[in-house]
Amino acid sequence: MMPIMTAGMNQLPKHLNTHGTAMSNTLKQVTGAIGTSFVTTIYTTRASFHGSALGTEMSTSDPGFVQNFQTIVQSIMTSMNQTSEQAQETAMSLISSQIQGQANVMGINDAFFWATGFAIAGIVLSLFLRDVRKDKAMKKAKHEHLDVPLLPSPVKKSV
Repeated sequence: MMPIMTAGMNQLPKHLNTHGTAMSNTLKQVTGAIGTSFVTTIYTTRASFHGSALGTEMSTSDPGFVQNFQTIVQSIMTSMNQTSEQAQETAMSLISSQIQGQANVMGINDAFFWATGFAIAGIVLSLFLRDVRKDKAMKKAKHEHLDVPLLPSPVKKSV
């Protein structure tokens, strides 16, 4: 973001720098709020999607799930001295909390994936920025037929 802001500020005449700084700060605040809401929206929608997708995998028609669920219920009954109904409720509570936690992690991963994509796109676009100060100097030099070095020469000239 800083190369874009610097390039924009370099376009302004000196007497408008204060207005440019105020506008730059305002844009930073607004885009930060929009970015935060965008990432939060991605996180919540993807977490609920992953939660429902993981929840649909728990099916009583799946013999593997039923077998694992009964094993969990039996271990809860023996370790916590609960009845079968209490153990089933406890097992469902544990499973749903695990699903919720896993869905949250997957939602956060999705949100950071999108944020990384936008950051990479910004970096790539910032590579195409031009330094207008050098462009003005080159234009002036062409007009006056002078040689303008773009980088300082590593060789010192002796006087």
